[in-house]
Amino acid sequence: MRAKIYFDFFILFSLLALGMILGACFMFEFSWDFANYHYYNPWAFFNGRLGYDIAPASVNTYFNPLIDIPFYSLVKYFNDSPQFVSAVQGSYYGILLFVFYKICLLFFAGSKGQKVLKTLLALLIGGTGYATFMQISTTTNEIQIAILVLSGFYFLAKEFSPCKSGKNTAFILSGLLFGTALGLKLTAVIYCAASGISLILMFRHIERPLVKIGIFTISGLLAFLAVNGYWMWQMWLHFGNPLFPFANAIFKSEYYDLANFSDRRYLPKNWVQFVFYPFFWASHDKRYVGEHVFIDPRFAVLSLIAFAWLLMFVKRKTQTSLFNKFLYLFMFTSYAIWLSLFSIIRYLIPIEMLAAIVIVQVLWYVKTEKIWQQILIYPFIVVFIFILTTVFRESESWGTRAGSEKIIDVENVEVKDNSLIFLYNMPSAAIGAWFADKAENVRLLGTLQFNAVEMKGTDFSDRKMFRKIKDDLISQHNGDIIALVRLWCSKQCLDKIAEDKMLQDMYCRELKNNLDSNVFVCRYQKWFEGNQKGLEKLIQDRNNMISWSIR
Repeated sequence: MRAKIYFDFFILFSLLALGMILGACFMFEFSWDFANYHYYNPWAFFNGRLGYDIAPASVNTYFNPLIDIPFYSLVKYFNDSPQFVSAVQGSYYGILLFVFYKICLLFFAGSKGQKVLKTLLALLIGGTGYATFMQISTTTNEIQIAILVLSGFYFLAKEFSPCKSGKNTAFILSGLLFGTALGLKLTAVIYCAASGISLILMFRHIERPLVKIGIFTISGLLAFLAVNGYWMWQMWLHFGNPLFPFANAIFKSEYYDLANFSDRRYLPKNWVQFVFYPFFWASHDKRYVGEHVFIDPRFAVLSLIAFAWLLMFVKRKTQTSLFNKFLYLFMFTSYAIWLSLFSIIRYLIPIEMLAAIVIVQVLWYVKTEKIWQQILIYPFIVVFIFILTTVFRESESWGTRAGSEKIIDVENVEVKDNSLIFLYNMPSAAIGAWFADKAENVRLLGTLQFNAVEMKGTDFSDRKMFRKIKDDLISQHNGDIIALVRLWCSKQCLDKIAEDKMLQDMYCRELKNNLDSNVFVCRYQKWFEGNQKGLEKLIQDRNNMISWSIR
């Protein structure tokens, strides 16, 4: 027993080292969301900015900042060491691989050598999927959520395996893990709901199912409230909606429309996509389920496997173990919920990794004793595995910090006390926070944000009570005014910015920073050296420069 524990520690240490090395080498992360809210939110939390700034990061301003605090702390103390920060961030990938390694040990049978080979193959396939590999060292936080989700899945799956404990402990631990994931990031609702549905459908195979499913549910709820309860209370105090800005058709906050906001950009457009969506991702000609173009055929392969298994199941030509049934049920339910609610590839890490187990199980059953069949089949399997584990190279990443001297590098701009900083378009909240740290009583106001997620009516920061508060601030303000204007958007966006009266008499120039090359800093006086232009001339120049991107 002690030797097994020591061996697990060795595996954990090795995978942590691998994750840190990959994080330091690739330094993935140059994302839009980091410039928008992953830095701003924890900064605002520690500086008491809730209700003081007006939606500088649009909807994302009001997400629970707890999960972003570790990275914010790294930036605060190690901003000049981006490679070290990326290495630390990469350690989450190592933890994820270790959790997946423990899951593999549950599902793979056979001799010791066979289990080792199957596990190595599954780790290789599961760890190189687009959603997983391309998020190493990023601030998307999806890997951290996947660690919690897969850990919760591990404890449940173990109770359907031959080595089940039969105790309530596994359901308590699993509930706590799923609830924590949901509290940290609401998109984890995919896997929380899937786990609950899977348990209900498998209730015949659970001893005292009502008790254990009840314990699982209560544990999850307590963990969710422990992690997200304080933030929900703050949302209630400030905006009258504990889930603000979500579910506002229910809570009716006067700061947002009476609508249930959701990101629906990547949902299937028709029934063909709904049924065959994974086959669309097998080519990389469009952004079907994410912000970047990617190619990954593993979900198309998994769909074919699922279809074949379903046919055999209907014809009663297959026997499936309990824990495999739970695996398939959890994966299918998670995918169905994901497809209906979000269809965003970043959220698919748990399913992407579990798919590797199914693929390895199928590959292992491809056996033949005839030499000529082995000559044909085994090279095909090797090529297939090679494609699955290297195809991420043909996809776009979320960017990279490679070559950067700092995580955040913004030129020194004079900011006076009592200034108002207007953030036109997105993302620039991280830069706004950098500016606001330079003086006292500086307020950040989101303006004409043109959120990537379409909203009916005006922008998030310019509707309802937000608009009234901004109008009052502007009418009573006697201090300095600065505008951070991001000029990389559609012609409609540029036209509205050009028509904004506040910007008409301002002088602008490009802001030197490493977060976004399209941000301009503007002020009424000619207060800085270098090329300065009025906004009208600036927009005209930008129109000519990026005409290919304007629709």
